[in-house]
Order: sequence, then structure tokens, then C-alpha cells
Amino acid sequence: MMATLPHIDISNTFGAALIGAFISTTLYGLTTLQTYLYYVYYPKDSRQLKNLVGVIWLLDTLQAAFMAFSVYHYLVTSYFDIALLETGHWSLFLSVVFNTVISCIVQMFFVIRIYQLCNTRYRWWVTSVIGALVVAHFAFGVETVVFMFIKKELAKLSEISLFAATPFAVFAVLSDIMIAGALCYLLHGSRSGFKSDCVRYYATFAMVCWRRFLHWKTLREQSSGDAEQSRRDSGCKRYGIQQHAPIRSRIRLFKFNGYKKREARLGD
Repeated sequence: MMATLPHIDISNTFGAALIGAFISTTLYGLTTLQTYLYYVYYPKDSRQLKNLVGVIWLLDTLQAAFMAFSVYHYLVTSYFDIALLETGHWSLFLSVVFNTVISCIVQMFFVIRIYQLCNTRYRWWVTSVIGALVVAHFAFGVETVVFMFIKKELAKLSEISLFAATPFAVFAVLSDIMIAGALCYLLHGSRSGFKSDCVRYYATFAMVCWRRFLHWKTLREQSSGDAEQSRRDSGCKRYGIQQHAPIRSRIRLFKFNGYKKREARLGD
């Protein structure tokens, strides 16, 4: 008699990772277009700034490649292999490394801009606070990645959420809020001379923040879902009992609110 294979529900874990990979890849295409347009329309920028944009694009390319490889590993190479699905792959962890490095580089770039735009009386106070948040963000990101390589199993990633993953997310959000608030205040006060810079900074900052949020949210859902699945399957694996699909189905409603853009006339 053939042994029946256990039911594995990966819609909330690797399914979310696949959707996040699609969205992140789309945003990577927009980042590539933005990089190309930057070199075309701003040829007179300094060589240091051009090199920084090129380095960020290269790191973003590597991050997208590792992310795509990790999704291929789990959904194709490890298809229906429970042992491989529960084990973290090195490409997934390296994608988090590149994501953290890119975020901190961009944040430090904005910290330098804030230092240049800020009043001399408050310059060091503002940039010191924001810089400390960025450094904490990077430190907890490195700690999270190190624990990922140590734990290896995705179900055990929930064990590091209190002292590694959660502070990593908290300091990432705090540093983003502080940078965005400082830029809004400073650029609004200098809007006559920095209008084009405001658009460029906001576009780049919003793109990086959104991609990092999607990457972190996908990884968190994947680890939490695998932990729950591992707890449910532990008894079935021990006694060789097949786990049936859950009876109660989950219905999720997504409401998309459309917003109409209004174009302002020059004469108004």
C-alpha cells in the first residue's frame, strides 16, 4: 500500500514570498529606469554621486538575483521536499544582507544631505540622532542575518524576533520617519532652490523604503507560517499520520481605493 503524502499548505508562506518577489522585481525595473534617467538628465553631477548611484544599482541587482534564486530554490528545486522547505537557504539570507546594506547606504546619504541643509546651530544634534538610528538599524540587521545562519531552520526564526528581528524593523522604521520628517521640513523651507532635488530625493527614498518593507514583511510571514506549520506537522511526522487540509477556509478581502490625480493648471 502506497503511503499517502502529507498535505502542505504553503500559500501563506512561500506563496507570499512569490508575490513579494514579483512586486520587488517590478520595483527593481523602476529603479533601473530611474538610474538610467539619472545618468541621462544629470550628467554634471559629481563623480562621487554618480559612483554612489552605480554602486547602489549594482547592490540592488545582486539583491534581486539572490531573491529570485531563493524563490526558485524553494518552489522548484525543493518542490514537495519538507526537509528543504523548512531549512533556510543561503541565498535568502544574503538577500537580507544586501537589502540592509543598500538601506543603510541610502539613509547615510540622506543624513549627509540633512547635515548640509540644516542650520549650523542644530546640525550636529539632528544628524547625530538620525545617524545613531541608522547605525542601530545596521547593527540589528547584521545580528538578524547572523542568527539566521546560526538557526538555519525557518521555523526557528521566530525565536530571534524579540532581540534581533523586531529591533531591526523598529529602528528601520524610526530612521525612515526621522529622515523623511527632516527632509520635508528642510526642503519645504528651501523649496525655491531645491525643488528638483526634492522630487529626486523623495522618489529614491520612497522606492527604497517600499522595497525594504516588502522584503521584511515577506520574510516575516514566511518564518511565522513555517513555525506554525512545523508545530502542526511535528506530531504527524512522529507517528506517520497524514495531516488533512484545514476545514475552515480563509477569505481575505482586499479593497483597493482608487485615487484620481488632478492636474493643476499653470494659470491657477
